[in-house]
Amino acid sequence: MRLALLSSALQDEGGMLSDDGLELYFGSNRPGGAGGTDLYVSRRTSKQEAFGVPERIVELSTMADEDDPFIEPDGLTLWFNAGPDILKATRTTRSSTWGPPLVDAALGTASVEEAPGFTSDGLTVYFDSNRAPSLGLADLWSATRATRTSPFTNVTHEVVASSNTFDCCPHVLAGDTQVAFTTQRAGMAKIYVADRLGDGSLGAAVPFPLVNTSATDFDVFSTPDGTTVGVSSDRMTTGDVDLWLYERSCP
Repeated sequence: MRLALLSSALQDEGGMLSDDGLELYFGSNRPGGAGGTDLYVSRRTSKQEAFGVPERIVELSTMADEDDPFIEPDGLTLWFNAGPDILKATRTTRSSTWGPPLVDAALGTASVEEAPGFTSDGLTVYFDSNRAPSLGLADLWSATRATRTSPFTNVTHEVVASSNTFDCCPHVLAGDTQVAFTTQRAGMAKIYVADRLGDGSLGAAVPFPLVNTSATDFDVFSTPDGTTVGVSSDRMTTGDVDLWLYERSCP
Protein backbone atom coordinates (compact mmCIF):
# COMPACT_ATOMS: atom_id res chain seq x y z
CA MET A 1 0.00 0.00 0.00
CA ARG A 2 1.47 3.33 -1.10
CA LEU A 3 1.06 6.06 1.50
CA ALA A 4 -0.33 8.61 -0.91
CA LEU A 5 -1.12 11.27 1.69
CA LEU A 6 2.49 11.20 2.89
CA SER A 7 4.00 11.22 -0.57
CA SER A 8 5.39 14.22 -2.41
CA ALA A 9 6.86 14.73 -5.87
CA LEU A 10 10.34 14.45 -4.37
CA GLN A 11 12.14 12.05 -2.01
CA ASP A 12 10.22 10.52 0.94
CA GLU A 13 12.30 7.88 2.69
CA GLY A 14 13.82 6.41 5.83
CA GLY A 15 10.54 5.62 7.59
CA MET A 16 10.21 4.54 11.22
CA LEU A 17 7.04 3.52 13.08
CA SER A 18 6.48 4.08 16.78
CA ASP A 19 5.97 0.97 18.91
CA ASP A 20 2.19 1.42 18.91
CA GLY A 21 2.11 2.00 15.15
CA LEU A 22 0.44 5.41 15.55
CA GLU A 23 3.34 7.67 14.53
CA LEU A 24 5.39 7.40 11.36
CA TYR A 25 8.64 9.37 11.14
CA PHE A 26 10.49 9.85 7.86
CA GLY A 27 12.82 12.14 5.93
CA SER A 28 11.80 14.25 2.94
CA ASN A 29 13.26 16.98 0.76
CA ARG A 30 9.81 18.25 -0.23
CA PRO A 31 9.30 22.02 -0.64
CA GLY A 32 8.85 24.10 2.49
CA GLY A 33 11.68 22.60 4.53
CA ALA A 34 14.73 24.18 6.11
CA GLY A 35 17.04 22.83 3.42
CA GLY A 36 18.07 19.39 2.22
CA THR A 37 16.16 16.54 3.86
CA ASP A 38 14.10 17.27 6.99
CA LEU A 39 12.30 15.00 9.44
CA TYR A 40 8.51 14.71 9.27
CA VAL A 41 5.95 12.88 11.40
CA SER A 42 2.47 11.62 10.47
CA ARG A 43 -0.04 10.41 13.07
CA ARG A 44 -3.19 8.29 13.31
CA THR A 45 -5.43 7.36 16.25
CA SER A 46 -5.61 3.62 15.50
CA LYS A 47 -3.96 1.05 13.25
CA GLN A 48 -7.23 0.76 11.33
CA GLU A 49 -7.00 4.39 10.19
CA ALA A 50 -4.86 6.02 7.54
CA PHE A 51 -1.96 8.24 8.53
CA GLY A 52 -2.69 11.96 8.57
CA VAL A 53 -1.00 14.84 6.79
CA PRO A 54 2.71 14.83 7.75
CA GLU A 55 4.13 17.67 9.82
CA ARG A 56 7.72 18.85 9.62
CA ILE A 57 9.59 18.61 12.94
CA VAL A 58 10.60 22.25 12.89
CA GLU A 59 12.83 22.21 15.97
CA LEU A 60 15.03 19.48 14.44
CA SER A 61 15.21 20.97 10.93
CA THR A 62 18.43 22.59 9.72
CA MET A 63 20.26 23.19 6.45
CA ALA A 64 21.87 19.76 6.90
CA ASP A 65 20.20 16.52 5.80
CA GLU A 66 18.19 15.00 8.67
CA ASP A 67 17.12 11.45 7.88
CA ASP A 68 16.82 7.80 9.01
CA PRO A 69 14.91 8.37 12.27
CA PHE A 70 14.52 5.76 15.02
CA ILE A 71 11.97 6.40 17.78
CA GLU A 72 12.49 4.57 21.10
CA PRO A 73 9.57 2.58 22.58
CA ASP A 74 8.44 5.28 25.04
CA GLY A 75 8.28 7.85 22.21
CA LEU A 76 10.51 10.27 24.11
CA THR A 77 13.88 9.68 22.42
CA LEU A 78 14.48 10.13 18.70
CA TRP A 79 17.70 9.03 17.00
CA PHE A 80 18.56 10.18 13.48
CA ASN A 81 21.45 11.23 11.32
CA ALA A 82 22.25 14.79 10.34
CA GLY A 83 25.07 15.18 7.86
CA PRO A 84 27.75 12.62 8.82
CA ASP A 85 26.69 12.15 12.45
CA ILE A 86 24.19 10.15 14.52
CA LEU A 87 22.22 12.46 16.83
CA LYS A 88 19.80 11.97 19.71
CA ALA A 89 16.93 14.28 20.70
CA THR A 90 14.60 13.91 23.68
CA ARG A 91 11.26 15.34 24.83
CA THR A 92 9.40 15.20 28.14
CA THR A 93 6.04 13.97 26.77
CA ARG A 94 4.78 12.75 23.40
CA SER A 95 3.02 16.08 22.89
CA SER A 96 6.10 18.16 23.73
CA THR A 97 8.57 19.66 21.27
CA TRP A 98 11.97 18.02 20.89
CA GLY A 99 14.96 19.42 22.73
CA PRO A 100 18.25 20.31 21.03
CA PRO A 101 19.80 17.20 19.46
CA LEU A 102 23.21 16.00 20.58
CA VAL A 103 25.83 14.05 18.65
CA ASP A 104 26.42 10.59 20.10
CA ALA A 105 30.17 10.73 20.65
CA ALA A 106 30.50 7.00 21.36
CA LEU A 107 29.28 6.11 17.87
CA GLY A 108 30.95 8.96 16.01
CA THR A 109 34.26 9.15 14.19
CA ALA A 110 35.66 11.48 11.56
CA SER A 111 33.91 9.24 9.03
CA VAL A 112 30.19 9.00 8.21
CA GLU A 113 27.83 7.21 10.63
CA GLU A 114 24.15 6.82 9.77
CA ALA A 115 20.83 5.06 10.29
CA PRO A 116 20.79 3.69 13.86
CA GLY A 117 18.51 0.69 14.43
CA PHE A 118 18.01 -0.83 17.89
CA THR A 119 17.03 -4.15 19.41
CA SER A 120 13.79 -4.09 21.42
CA ASP A 121 15.65 -3.74 24.75
CA GLY A 122 17.60 -0.77 23.40
CA LEU A 123 20.94 -2.31 24.38
CA THR A 124 22.31 -3.09 20.92
CA VAL A 125 22.40 -0.66 18.01
CA TYR A 126 23.26 -1.42 14.40
CA PHE A 127 24.29 1.37 12.03
CA ASP A 128 26.24 1.96 8.84
CA SER A 129 29.57 3.69 8.47
CA ASN A 130 32.41 4.15 5.99
CA ARG A 131 34.98 4.13 8.78
CA ALA A 132 38.09 2.00 8.23
CA PRO A 133 38.54 -0.87 7.76
CA SER A 134 35.70 -0.76 5.26
CA LEU A 135 34.83 -3.41 2.69
CA GLY A 136 32.84 -1.03 0.50
CA LEU A 137 31.36 2.45 0.38
CA ALA A 138 29.51 1.72 3.64
CA ASP A 139 29.41 -1.30 5.95
CA LEU A 140 27.27 -2.47 8.84
CA TRP A 141 28.49 -1.94 12.40
CA SER A 142 27.09 -2.60 15.88
CA ALA A 143 27.60 -1.37 19.44
CA THR A 144 26.22 -2.31 22.86
CA ARG A 145 25.44 -0.58 26.15
CA ALA A 146 24.64 -1.87 29.63
CA THR A 147 21.44 0.16 30.07
CA ARG A 148 19.41 2.57 27.95
CA THR A 149 21.16 5.51 29.63
CA SER A 150 24.70 4.07 29.44
CA PRO A 151 27.21 5.05 26.75
CA PHE A 152 27.78 2.66 23.87
CA THR A 153 30.85 0.42 23.85
CA ASN A 154 32.08 -2.65 21.96
CA VAL A 155 31.79 -1.08 18.52
CA THR A 156 32.04 -4.00 16.08
CA HIS A 157 32.42 -4.25 12.33
CA GLU A 158 29.76 -6.67 11.00
CA VAL A 159 32.03 -8.13 8.34
CA VAL A 160 30.02 -11.26 7.51
CA ALA A 161 26.80 -9.40 6.64
CA SER A 162 28.59 -6.55 4.84
CA SER A 163 29.72 -6.62 1.20
CA ASN A 164 32.23 -4.78 -0.96
CA THR A 165 29.51 -2.46 -2.28
CA PHE A 166 27.13 -0.30 -0.20
CA ASP A 167 25.34 -1.67 2.89
CA CYS A 168 23.29 0.69 5.02
CA CYS A 169 20.19 1.46 7.05
CA PRO A 170 19.89 -1.62 9.32
CA HIS A 171 16.58 -2.34 11.06
CA VAL A 172 16.02 -5.03 13.69
CA LEU A 173 12.90 -7.02 12.79
CA ALA A 174 10.25 -8.30 15.21
CA GLY A 175 11.60 -10.80 17.71
CA ASP A 176 15.16 -9.42 17.50
CA THR A 177 16.28 -12.49 15.56
CA GLN A 178 17.04 -10.78 12.25
CA VAL A 179 18.33 -7.47 10.91
CA ALA A 180 17.11 -6.19 7.54
CA PHE A 181 19.13 -3.59 5.64
CA THR A 182 19.70 -1.95 2.27
CA THR A 183 22.43 -3.21 -0.02
CA GLN A 184 23.63 -2.70 -3.58
CA ARG A 185 25.43 -6.04 -3.83
CA ALA A 186 22.98 -7.23 -6.50
CA GLY A 187 23.11 -3.97 -8.48
CA MET A 188 20.28 -1.59 -7.64
CA ALA A 189 19.30 -1.09 -3.99
CA LYS A 190 17.48 -4.05 -2.44
CA ILE A 191 16.56 -5.25 1.04
CA TYR A 192 18.56 -8.16 2.48
CA VAL A 193 18.21 -9.81 5.89
CA ALA A 194 20.78 -11.42 8.19
CA ASP A 195 20.24 -13.60 11.26
CA ARG A 196 21.45 -12.35 14.64
CA LEU A 197 23.72 -15.00 16.08
CA GLY A 198 24.06 -15.93 19.75
CA ASP A 199 26.61 -13.19 20.44
CA GLY A 200 24.53 -10.55 18.64
CA SER A 201 26.73 -10.51 15.54
CA LEU A 202 25.17 -10.82 12.09
CA GLY A 203 25.41 -13.88 9.88
CA ALA A 204 25.39 -14.07 6.10
CA ALA A 205 22.69 -11.99 4.41
CA VAL A 206 20.06 -13.16 1.91
CA PRO A 207 17.35 -11.28 -0.04
CA PHE A 208 14.18 -10.26 1.86
CA PRO A 209 11.43 -11.19 -0.64
CA LEU A 210 8.56 -9.63 1.31
CA VAL A 211 9.41 -6.08 0.24
CA ASN A 212 11.65 -6.44 -2.82
CA THR A 213 10.30 -5.71 -6.30
CA SER A 214 11.90 -5.05 -9.69
CA ALA A 215 12.25 -1.39 -8.66
CA THR A 216 14.63 0.27 -6.20
CA ASP A 217 13.66 -0.76 -2.63
CA PHE A 218 15.48 0.46 0.48
CA ASP A 219 15.17 1.67 4.10
CA VAL A 220 12.97 -1.11 5.51
CA PHE A 221 11.17 -0.54 8.84
CA SER A 222 8.57 -2.37 10.96
CA THR A 223 6.60 -2.39 14.20
CA PRO A 224 7.91 -4.57 17.07
CA ASP A 225 4.96 -6.97 16.77
CA GLY A 226 5.69 -7.58 13.10
CA THR A 227 2.19 -6.60 11.95
CA THR A 228 3.43 -3.66 9.86
CA VAL A 229 6.47 -3.53 7.57
CA GLY A 230 7.40 -0.54 5.45
CA VAL A 231 9.89 0.31 2.75
CA SER A 232 11.02 3.27 0.65
CA SER A 233 10.67 2.59 -3.07
CA ASP A 234 10.37 4.20 -6.48
CA ARG A 235 7.90 1.52 -7.67
CA MET A 236 4.73 2.70 -9.46
CA THR A 237 5.02 6.28 -8.29
CA THR A 238 4.57 9.73 -9.75
CA GLY A 239 7.19 11.08 -7.37
CA ASP A 240 10.86 10.31 -6.80
CA VAL A 241 10.67 7.88 -3.86
CA ASP A 242 7.60 7.13 -1.71
CA LEU A 243 6.81 5.16 1.45
CA TRP A 244 4.95 1.82 1.20
CA LEU A 245 3.37 -0.27 3.97
CA TYR A 246 2.52 -3.96 4.32
CA GLU A 247 0.01 -4.55 7.13
CA ARG A 248 -1.53 -7.72 8.53
CA SER A 249 -3.91 -8.40 11.42
CA CYS A 250 -1.62 -10.72 13.40
CA PRO A 251 2.12 -11.42 13.73
